[in-house]
Amino acid sequence: MRRDEAAASVVVEVARAKGVGVLEIFQRSRGSEEAATARQLAMYLLHVWLGRRQEDVGRMLGRDRTTVGHACRTVEDGRDDRTFDAEVAAMESALSGLPELRHAA
Repeated sequence: MRRDEAAASVVVEVARAKGVGVLEIFQRSRGSEEAATARQLAMYLLHVWLGRRQEDVGRMLGRDRTTVGHACRTVEDGRDDRTFDAEVAAMESALSGLPELRHAA
């Protein structure tokens, strides 16, 4: 399987922005609330922003497709909150500025 540089950049950027380690996003257990939130945000951005299939996102992060769907719904629902929506929008803006992601979406 070919390495997905754009997806890797998204995960690294989410981990940095949320103040968790990259490995926490990939851990099998739920982990801390911060790690779980970062993981859901990464799943959302990988699927919605990068356009990766839920099955592929699940495979990348060691989760099931249905878990990715739940994460996407959770983030979408959370975007009704202005503060959270601004956080996600800032993340999308930061990602769009990364050279390796300019043509990935």
